[in-house]
Amino acid sequence: MNTEEHFSSSPSWEGTLYPEWTHRIFRLEGALQLLGVAFVVARFGVGEVPDSPADTLLPWLIGGLAIMIGVTAGLMVRYLWSRRRESFLRENRQFALFSALWIVGCGVIVVSMGIQHGFSSESLPLAGLTMWTDAMIMTRGLVAFVNLVKRISAKGYHPTLIIVLSFVILVGIGTALLMMPRSRVQIEETPGVDRATFRTAIFTATSASCVTGLVVVHTGNYWTTFGHVVIMGLMQIGGLGIMTFGVIFAIAAGRKLEIREAATFQNLLESDRMRDVPRMIGVIAIVTFGTELIGALLLMSLWPELPLAERLFQGVFHSVSAFCNAGFSLTTNSFVGMADRWQVWCVMSALIIVGGLGFAVNYNLIVVLWSRKGEIRQHPLLDLPRDRRRLTLSSKIVLRMTLVLLAAGMLGMFLLEASAPDELVTLGRTSGDRLANVWFQSVTCRTAGFNTVEFSELHPATKLFSIMLMFIGASPGSTGGGVKTTTFLLTILALWSLLQGRDRVEYRGRTIPSIQVNRALTIVALSLGLVMIFTLFITLFENQPMLFLDHMFEVTSAFGTVGLSTGITPQLSTPSQFVIILTMFIGRVGPLTLLIAMAGRAASPRYEFPEEKIALG
Repeated sequence: MNTEEHFSSSPSWEGTLYPEWTHRIFRLEGALQLLGVAFVVARFGVGEVPDSPADTLLPWLIGGLAIMIGVTAGLMVRYLWSRRRESFLRENRQFALFSALWIVGCGVIVVSMGIQHGFSSESLPLAGLTMWTDAMIMTRGLVAFVNLVKRISAKGYHPTLIIVLSFVILVGIGTALLMMPRSRVQIEETPGVDRATFRTAIFTATSASCVTGLVVVHTGNYWTTFGHVVIMGLMQIGGLGIMTFGVIFAIAAGRKLEIREAATFQNLLESDRMRDVPRMIGVIAIVTFGTELIGALLLMSLWPELPLAERLFQGVFHSVSAFCNAGFSLTTNSFVGMADRWQVWCVMSALIIVGGLGFAVNYNLIVVLWSRKGEIRQHPLLDLPRDRRRLTLSSKIVLRMTLVLLAAGMLGMFLLEASAPDELVTLGRTSGDRLANVWFQSVTCRTAGFNTVEFSELHPATKLFSIMLMFIGASPGSTGGGVKTTTFLLTILALWSLLQGRDRVEYRGRTIPSIQVNRALTIVALSLGLVMIFTLFITLFENQPMLFLDHMFEVTSAFGTVGLSTGITPQLSTPSQFVIILTMFIGRVGPLTLLIAMAGRAASPRYEFPEEKIALG
């Protein structure tokens, strides 16, 4: 398949009668669109809801209509000035469609309400027009965001810088949304306190964007449904990555990837071929949303006492949280005491494991399984060759390490808790309960953050063992954190090769490039150093030496974006909570990624100094 079928060139202003004015109108449309999104968000956050009286709803409707009229008029002017109107409509078909739908929808609403109640100013359907206008503004804003993502990716910026900045923007937007009064449950006993504090909002937004799960307030009781939707959106976008999320919508809208943009994602997804990037992103979208949908439907039965709409929302929220390895829960105390439910030990565990394997591994598994169908030689999504694909070395390492760590986590927790006096109370009173608890905690301890037992009641040795699992984390390219399974194995292999006196690292008949071995060792060293430094800061700020292990537990949980807690996070002082915020952010983007982004690009030197050995002890 030709590369030109996948990628498009950068847009230009050459096909218009007035390039300078066209560009100005385009910028004005963008400003109006940004204002429109902020306008709608403000209405839902601090303004009036659709069932409010007409006198309070009318100003919001007028503002929304003015914004939609402005962007529609700008699009029409650019179309009239265009010299290539067919290509213009092809490039802007989404915006043209939304404007047409908005006009038709407004007409249908006015006519239908007029037929029912008479055509008078008193019967003007303000609520319907406002909701329809808001929907079109937000949908159009989503498409505009996708185009912005494409332009940023096509600029050729360093991928690591894009990752860091995208998470900074996501956390900032999430913080602003969560600080709105409508995000927080209003408490009658505390009049005047109608919004979340900045510290609470930024902590929650960072935890959700970095798919960690640590909280300073109870998620289900403190935040409203609007706040829960914001948190769920941050988890979804943060789990996939804001750039990947934007390109998924671009591909779904029929847009082509530009060459520089595809090269950026080839680096981010660690793909061998550039033409595989659109297919990989397509598979990521199918696996993500398909798995989350199935998980949501299965999890609904966990709350049979709730109405259908609430059960569906609970299922969707916890399915997204589990697949993204976020650990946020709307229940009173996560899933404590529910380890024996099949929805927990089976469905939740499956969502966590699939999300923690990594998108590249999931793609490789699908390719291998699909290629084993002998009658199918090619497929437009997977582009399979005639010979069968094989599991890559990375996929083999990830799958084997996942199985090993799951088994080791179960056995380690069971044996360590067996020596504790209250073992039966902590892990359960029956063999089935103990088995379900150690299985679920082995799954969730490396990155997900849900818990079926109280970690504050576990034996100190079990907490230390959990810290080791959290430090390792999930697999590369996944929704989880930690130093990653492949990095941990490369570190072990490098140590083994050194003990054997070999000058290279080998695994399963393959030689691992030395640059990757050095990168793995660097990641482990940086991660260990950061965990110790942040633990040192919290220990100094809190001045409670007896809680040192709990402090290290919280820091490691934040760095590995796990979200497990011994219950001390809400009680931490303000400086310590900001240390946790920084730890979550660095843990999600990766310490090495952050350093590379701060350092920028550097040319490789074309010379080498003479070698000289030093004493190592």
